[in-house]
Amino acid sequence: MFPVEVAYSQQPVPDYVMAAAKTAFEINAKHGSGDILIFLTGREEIDRCLEELSELAPKTPRSALRLVLRPLHAGLTTGEQLAVFEPAEQGTRKIVVLSRLECITQLRVLHLCLRSPPQ
Repeated sequence: MFPVEVAYSQQPVPDYVMAAAKTAFEINAKHGSGDILIFLTGREEIDRCLEELSELAPKTPRSALRLVLRPLHAGLTTGEQLAVFEPAEQGTRKIVVLSRLECITQLRVLHLCLRSPPQ
């Protein structure tokens, strides 16, 4: 098992998608290695969060890890979905943006696909 730290906002925020992107960016700038998971409610929010992170990425401090952004939702190909399981390369940090429902559904489907014998 991998250690997991859960972070919640202490106060309500007007735009939680932007707040999630900024928080992930700040974690990357201030903390050591380890992937970041951002759970949102659906594909539109996932796409918007990835856009926010893409806009923040050029501002990454030189001392921080380079960001590798990965979505996980039903609209992706199997190969794109499997990319979330690839380890981050040296000097990078993977941020996976997904919804809880898609996480459960897609991980079960991927698990079954990976375990199914070739036909």
